[in-house]
Amino acid sequence: MNLKIGKIIYYLINAAVIVLAVYFLYTRYFEGMLAQTGLQVPLIIGVGLLMALIYAMKAFRLYVIFMDRCPGWGRFIEVYIKTMPAAIAFPLKAGEFFRMYCFGFEMGSLRLGILGILAERFFDTIPLLVLLILFTLISGDTVMPIVVVTAGFIILILAVFLSFPSIYLYINKYCMVSIHSKKSVKLLEMLEGIKKWYDMLKDLIKDRVALLLIISSFTWLAECFVLMIFAWGLGYGFETDLFLTYVNSAFNGQTNEYVNLYVGLSAVLFLLAFIIVYPVRYIKKMMIMGRKKN
Repeated sequence: MNLKIGKIIYYLINAAVIVLAVYFLYTRYFEGMLAQTGLQVPLIIGVGLLMALIYAMKAFRLYVIFMDRCPGWGRFIEVYIKTMPAAIAFPLKAGEFFRMYCFGFEMGSLRLGILGILAERFFDTIPLLVLLILFTLISGDTVMPIVVVTAGFIILILAVFLSFPSIYLYINKYCMVSIHSKKSVKLLEMLEGIKKWYDMLKDLIKDRVALLLIISSFTWLAECFVLMIFAWGLGYGFETDLFLTYVNSAFNGQTNEYVNLYVGLSAVLFLLAFIIVYPVRYIKKMMIMGRKKN
């Protein structure tokens, strides 16, 4: 595809998704946030600063994954700010596909964008599962479907990732014996294609596993603290099943007062970040162009 046409398509998709994300944020979450009048302004500002720190940690976590392939910290932040509203607006984590596409486009490899976002989701899910199991045990409630699905997801991914090298060697040896077969040749080609994905993923997380888990653990603990503040600010006590309901709502697309507050404040934060970052980028670009002309 022509590079110019590719950029036009990229910008059109960006515009369409961002407009749709703003619509979702306003109609599904922001109006619900405004209806929560129980929180005082100083409390909202304090929570907003804490949430800004949470998103900063999440941005750093993704940068750690992409750091060897990123076009630069500044451009990374711009893409992160642009794509996160879609990630928090669309139900069932559908916005993650937009993030994969945008980061993949910026780095010239859709495969890299897909694997990077999947790796981020995986390392974000491990501490979440620990908290879900812990709060389920404390509350004494029956195990929620989200806990089972999350545990199954982690176990499956780990099993595939850890067993792939031995599976690759076994199938490779088998196909070498039957190299005269067309099916064996096709299987070898497919196997090599999968190995490229595996090697790229392994390279993205090499020597970073501990750091990614630490960052993810701190972000989830901070989110728990934000949820506690919301509960206390609304005049409720914080109970362990509140966190379970909050997480479940984020996955199944349902909303409640806590989800409305968190996503609504998140939308405000990213709007402010967008207003600050993108005009600054434009001014710098104009200044550079002016210097070149002189």
